[in-house]
Amino acid sequence: MYNDIKAFNTFCVGGKEYITFHDKRSNTLNTYDLLERSLVKRTDLKKNFDPKSLAKSSALMLSRDSIILYNYEAIYLLNSNADIIQTINISKLPFKLSPKINMKCMPFIKDNILYFGLQSTETLTHKKSERKNLPLVCAINMLNNKTTFYYQYPDIYKLKNWGYYFSNYSYCINEKKNLVFSFPADSSIYETNLETFNIEYTGRSYLDKGITGKGTPNFSSITNDFNSFSQQQSYGQIYFNAASGYYLRIFRDIDAGPDSQRKKSIVILDKNLKVIGESTIEDQTYLNSAFINSRGDLYTRIVNKDEYNLNFLRLKIIP
Repeated sequence: MYNDIKAFNTFCVGGKEYITFHDKRSNTLNTYDLLERSLVKRTDLKKNFDPKSLAKSSALMLSRDSIILYNYEAIYLLNSNADIIQTINISKLPFKLSPKINMKCMPFIKDNILYFGLQSTETLTHKKSERKNLPLVCAINMLNNKTTFYYQYPDIYKLKNWGYYFSNYSYCINEKKNLVFSFPADSSIYETNLETFNIEYTGRSYLDKGITGKGTPNFSSITNDFNSFSQQQSYGQIYFNAASGYYLRIFRDIDAGPDSQRKKSIVILDKNLKVIGESTIEDQTYLNSAFINSRGDLYTRIVNKDEYNLNFLRLKIIP
């Protein structure tokens, strides 16, 4: 049975670095020694979950013995043997929002509070009054279940409906433990601690011809929304390179047709979130499936349809 990777992430323990893949077909988490590329542990998620409840699940390993799993019913904290340590109720989420637990928005735990991103399956139909109040981050106290909501879309998202794909934001976490947000339709990026400050920076690509002037109408189908999105420029995921202090932001140019390659680039920002360079990248790379290791090397997936292997290309970023 070949693999179907739902998500992956890296973490360090005792100076060693690991990468874990959530395989959708086998419903397992597979942890490898990143340097030696050897399998360390395979965790069977079916141990305490019915396969049907795992059909649309997303699982990430936060540390060697801490797994977070979301399956549209609840959020579960598991140990490395897939034993359920805690179940977190998500019924209080407003506006039919659901947890956004993936590589674009890594969840994290701070002072017994679980923080995670939020997304909506009904982005296409939200009314203007609702769009102004949609929270992007949820914090749940794991001791008393107190729920707090933080952050909102930038102003340009509150003026009109951009659709699902243009609303698919990402964030990274920097050395100050602040969140840095990147939005597909916004050339700016935003650093925030969620409570006391929110700073806007210019993260504009030199290829950007003015995304914010276009927008998308209120489509009735997700397919039409995607077609419109793919024919426009957009910003993608943002990464923080802890080794160098640099930030890397993905930019996608217009899709010119089935026989052409969509130009992509990486906008490079320094530790002060100032643009210092930009590099174009070949279309065969999957920059939303990338990671940066502890030494500062950027790896991105290639040959995405290989049924039996996971292929990564190391990119050397020179600002």
